[in-house]
Amino acid sequence: LRQAQPVLVSGQLENVRAEGNVLRFDRSGDQQRLQIVLNMVAEPAQIDIQPGTVLASTHLDREGSKLDGPITLRPAEGLIVSSGI
Repeated sequence: LRQAQPVLVSGQLENVRAEGNVLRFDRSGDQQRLQIVLNMVAEPAQIDIQPGTVLASTHLDREGSKLDGPITLRPAEGLIVSSGI
């Protein structure tokens, strides 16, 4: 994934924050922004997410899914979501 998405390696780290038990941050670079969201506990968590496409999920069943608005992260789930700038 890092080879296919150079922004993961060299992108600017932005908007680092914790929202309840969810750690989230963005990586941005030329024409691309990745949202990384990590549910840090063994309980579901509701979050709002900007429109984008899931590139990777720790549960392996959301890849390629389109997301926009409120979603529920499953226990200990992490997502990498791509959105254009």
